[in-house]
Amino acid sequence: MYVEDVASALRVVAEEGTPGEAYNVAARQVLTLDQRLEHVADALDRDVEFVHTSGRELAEYDPALDDFPLVRRVPVIIDTAKLAALGWESSSHSDAIARTVEEHVESDRTGRQHGPDREGERQAIDGITS
Repeated sequence: MYVEDVASALRVVAEEGTPGEAYNVAARQVLTLDQRLEHVADALDRDVEFVHTSGRELAEYDPALDDFPLVRRVPVIIDTAKLAALGWESSSHSDAIARTVEEHVESDRTGRQHGPDREGERQAIDGITS
Protein backbone atom coordinates (compact mmCIF):
# COMPACT_ATOMS: atom_id res chain seq x y z
CA MET A 1 0.00 0.00 0.00
CA TYR A 2 1.34 3.37 -1.01
CA VAL A 3 1.72 5.66 2.01
CA GLU A 4 0.27 8.74 0.30
CA ASP A 5 -2.88 6.75 -0.50
CA VAL A 6 -3.22 5.73 3.15
CA ALA A 7 -2.84 9.36 4.23
CA SER A 8 -5.42 10.58 1.71
CA ALA A 9 -7.81 7.79 2.75
CA LEU A 10 -7.52 8.82 6.40
CA ARG A 11 -8.33 12.39 5.45
CA VAL A 12 -11.35 11.40 3.34
CA VAL A 13 -12.71 9.19 6.14
CA ALA A 14 -12.16 11.94 8.72
CA GLU A 15 -13.96 14.49 6.54
CA GLU A 16 -16.64 12.37 4.84
CA GLY A 17 -16.88 9.07 6.71
CA THR A 18 -19.42 7.87 9.23
CA PRO A 19 -18.18 7.61 12.83
CA GLY A 20 -17.92 4.00 13.94
CA GLU A 21 -17.76 2.61 10.40
CA ALA A 22 -14.78 0.58 9.17
CA TYR A 23 -13.18 1.46 5.83
CA ASN A 24 -10.65 -0.64 3.94
CA VAL A 25 -7.78 1.10 2.23
CA ALA A 26 -5.86 -0.64 -0.55
CA ALA A 27 -4.92 -0.09 -4.15
CA ARG A 28 -8.02 -0.16 -6.32
CA GLN A 29 -6.35 -2.37 -8.95
CA VAL A 30 -4.71 -5.77 -8.44
CA LEU A 31 -1.35 -6.42 -10.11
CA THR A 32 0.51 -9.62 -10.84
CA LEU A 33 4.13 -9.88 -9.71
CA ASP A 34 5.24 -9.42 -13.33
CA GLN A 35 3.18 -6.23 -13.60
CA ARG A 36 4.68 -4.84 -10.39
CA LEU A 37 8.18 -5.65 -11.60
CA GLU A 38 7.45 -4.02 -14.97
CA HIS A 39 6.50 -0.82 -13.15
CA VAL A 40 9.72 -0.96 -11.11
CA ALA A 41 11.77 -1.53 -14.28
CA ASP A 42 10.02 1.38 -16.00
CA ALA A 43 10.73 3.63 -13.00
CA LEU A 44 14.40 2.67 -13.21
CA ASP A 45 14.41 2.98 -17.02
CA ARG A 46 15.60 -0.61 -17.31
CA ASP A 47 14.74 -3.45 -19.63
CA VAL A 48 14.03 -6.75 -17.90
CA GLU A 49 13.52 -10.31 -19.01
CA PHE A 50 11.23 -12.38 -16.83
CA VAL A 51 12.17 -15.98 -16.18
CA HIS A 52 9.40 -18.11 -14.70
CA THR A 53 10.04 -21.31 -12.84
CA SER A 54 8.24 -23.83 -10.71
CA GLY A 55 8.60 -24.52 -7.02
CA ARG A 56 10.20 -27.85 -7.92
CA GLU A 57 12.98 -26.11 -9.83
CA LEU A 58 13.52 -23.56 -7.07
CA ALA A 59 13.57 -26.23 -4.34
CA GLU A 60 17.14 -27.16 -5.33
CA TYR A 61 18.26 -23.70 -4.19
CA ASP A 62 16.04 -23.62 -1.07
CA PRO A 63 14.92 -20.00 -1.34
CA ALA A 64 12.83 -18.61 1.47
CA LEU A 65 9.92 -16.88 -0.28
CA ASP A 66 9.58 -14.58 2.74
CA ASP A 67 12.97 -13.13 1.70
CA PHE A 68 11.37 -11.67 -1.43
CA PRO A 69 9.35 -8.58 -0.39
CA LEU A 70 7.20 -8.49 -3.54
CA VAL A 71 6.25 -12.18 -3.41
CA ARG A 72 3.04 -13.09 -1.63
CA ARG A 73 1.98 -16.70 -1.12
CA VAL A 74 -1.68 -15.67 -1.19
CA PRO A 75 -3.06 -12.69 -3.11
CA VAL A 76 -4.50 -9.92 -0.97
CA ILE A 77 -7.68 -8.47 -2.45
CA ILE A 78 -9.56 -5.93 -0.36
CA ASP A 79 -12.97 -4.39 -0.99
CA THR A 80 -12.52 -0.62 -0.97
CA ALA A 81 -15.96 0.25 -2.35
CA LYS A 82 -17.09 2.07 0.84
CA LEU A 83 -14.01 4.27 0.76
CA ALA A 84 -14.38 4.90 -2.97
CA ALA A 85 -18.02 5.89 -2.40
CA LEU A 86 -16.70 8.74 -0.23
CA GLY A 87 -14.74 10.03 -3.24
CA TRP A 88 -11.37 8.42 -2.46
CA GLU A 89 -9.19 7.17 -5.30
CA SER A 90 -5.90 5.34 -5.11
CA SER A 91 -2.87 6.50 -7.05
CA SER A 92 -2.07 4.68 -10.25
CA HIS A 93 0.38 1.86 -9.70
CA SER A 94 2.83 3.40 -12.15
CA ASP A 95 2.83 6.72 -10.27
CA ALA A 96 3.02 5.17 -6.81
CA ILE A 97 5.81 2.78 -7.76
CA ALA A 98 7.75 5.47 -9.65
CA ARG A 99 7.62 7.81 -6.63
CA THR A 100 8.61 5.00 -4.28
CA VAL A 101 11.52 3.95 -6.49
CA GLU A 102 12.68 7.57 -6.84
CA GLU A 103 12.65 8.08 -3.06
CA HIS A 104 14.49 4.80 -2.49
CA VAL A 105 17.19 5.60 -5.06
CA GLU A 106 17.72 9.04 -3.50
CA SER A 107 18.04 7.54 -0.01
CA ASP A 108 21.11 5.84 1.38
CA ARG A 109 19.19 2.61 2.03
CA THR A 110 20.17 -0.49 0.05
CA GLY A 111 17.30 -2.78 1.00
CA ARG A 112 19.71 -5.70 1.37
CA GLN A 113 18.17 -6.66 4.71
CA HIS A 114 14.86 -7.25 2.90
CA GLY A 115 15.95 -9.71 0.28
CA PRO A 116 17.65 -13.04 -0.25
CA ASP A 117 21.37 -13.56 0.03
CA ARG A 118 22.70 -12.27 -3.30
CA GLU A 119 25.03 -15.23 -3.88
CA GLY A 120 22.20 -17.71 -3.37
CA GLU A 121 20.00 -15.61 -5.63
CA ARG A 122 22.66 -15.60 -8.35
CA GLN A 123 23.10 -19.40 -8.13
CA ALA A 124 19.35 -19.92 -8.44
CA ILE A 125 19.10 -17.59 -11.45
CA ASP A 126 22.09 -19.20 -13.14
CA GLY A 127 20.71 -22.69 -12.49
CA ILE A 128 17.27 -21.84 -13.84
CA THR A 129 18.42 -19.98 -16.95
CA SER A 130 21.18 -22.36 -18.03
